[in-house]
Amino acid sequence: MDIRRTNIEVAIEEMQRANYFTFVMLLRMAPPDLMMILEGGNLTFFMPNDKTLSQDSNIVNLAAPANHTTTPSSLAHFLLRHSIPSPLLFEYLQHFPAGSTVPTSDPDLVLRITNHGRRSFFLNNVRVSSPDICTRGSSIRCHGIDGVIQPNSVPPLPAADHDCRRPIPNANNNNATSPPPALQPAPPSTAPPPGEADSRNSAPSLPGLEQMFEFATKCVALLVLNLIVV
Repeated sequence: MDIRRTNIEVAIEEMQRANYFTFVMLLRMAPPDLMMILEGGNLTFFMPNDKTLSQDSNIVNLAAPANHTTTPSSLAHFLLRHSIPSPLLFEYLQHFPAGSTVPTSDPDLVLRITNHGRRSFFLNNVRVSSPDICTRGSSIRCHGIDGVIQPNSVPPLPAADHDCRRPIPNANNNNATSPPPALQPAPPSTAPPPGEADSRNSAPSLPGLEQMFEFATKCVALLVLNLIVV
């Protein structure tokens, strides 16, 4: 692997090789604030295939030309709810027990897991149909899914669920448990994704996106750490 390429570039190449072209197009359209986070890695994407995305009118609108009513916020939230802020191979996802919930990259939305084995693993009501598509890069994983995770299908995160809404323990506290180092966010890269138009840099920013993603990362890190301890 060419170390000069960003994590997202390596992942995009694998997505294209597996024919997830529409999802790649949406990634390339991401607003600058979100793209900086994506380039930093430490993510798992759940990607609907091209046929599924082409049949969803909301996605067709997201992929419309720039003069459409699509906003950077609507595209960002689609990508955020189709990812979790931790790079997990499918083998690791299978350790999550049925009924557990995992925060998406938008910490106010969670994915509820139904786990009946490799061929019957669901995030909400959407099955993971093609696991481990992105594996070459150091910090981005991706899996194909057979549906679109709709905003109204993602339950809100309960206040006490996995302590994700509580403050993360202070590092100076002797009783605190820190997340595994591998789950910490990597410094964002400033390199643009391949083939991206310069006009993307003029897109409006999304206030608070970096802080929101950082919080979601800590939530998932605590969940994964809890799995390791248990």
